[in-house]
Amino acid sequence: MSFSNSVHQTHMKASLALSTALATTASAARQSFKSLSASDRTLLDEQLDKWKASYGPIAEANGFFPQTDTASARDWSTSKCNSPITNQGQCGSCWAFATIGTAEYAHCIATGELLDLSEQQLVSCFTNGVNRGCDGGSTEEGLDWVQQGVCTEQSYPYTSGKGQTGACQASCTKKKLSIGQTKTTSGESSLLTVLESQPAAVFVESANAVWRNYKGGIVSQCPGAESNHAVVVVGYSDNYFKIKNSWGSQWGDKGYIYLKRGLSGKGVCNMAETISYPELIG
Repeated sequence: MSFSNSVHQTHMKASLALSTALATTASAARQSFKSLSASDRTLLDEQLDKWKASYGPIAEANGFFPQTDTASARDWSTSKCNSPITNQGQCGSCWAFATIGTAEYAHCIATGELLDLSEQQLVSCFTNGVNRGCDGGSTEEGLDWVQQGVCTEQSYPYTSGKGQTGACQASCTKKKLSIGQTKTTSGESSLLTVLESQPAAVFVESANAVWRNYKGGIVSQCPGAESNHAVVVVGYSDNYFKIKNSWGSQWGDKGYIYLKRGLSGKGVCNMAETISYPELIG
């Protein structure tokens, strides 16, 4: 597997600026981006070019199935395995939030137990050449790493909201998860198959006005071609996929965004380009 396909660094300044702005409200986000100077925008473009040059294209049953209105839809966000919307703040830690969100769903689907797990542990403790805390990381590697067990949110709460990765905490209360090998796939049809059993982590192109200004409805077009933000796909219907974001509940449709289904290739906002999820054990 090539580096560019398996690793999705997400610390581009544009994406981080967006999550920073969205730490408050969507309207505040719009004001923040409008206020960027021409030199700031040039700097964002230069940062993206550097990442392209360095890494190539950046890609991040058992009675617990959610209730759906039709056989052609599924929505895990209405199930007992859905946790509240989170907020990564000014830290480029979307990869950790998508990893933990996907793992929490998987463990709950396998066991019936919904855990509140620590994103901060991944941000501060799982650092290497790929995973860099508030400067981005890989959900695929994150899901591999959490197989060893994860700290609870209560014992290791999130503290990186202001953009500091922080030192790794020496001890915590760990939970062993009922998940196995990390799987990867691509394409909308494969994503639909995965969603029959569980949510999945994906990377999207979010550094654009569509995501900045989103308040509701189904997005059918997404400017840009470079994926820079990790999210969790939690469901689908006849004409959309439902995405759970980590920019707080005041953003979007109560923290969610709907992307049009039925496009070939990578899908809207590159959503179907790279899909990661853990094997269920239980």
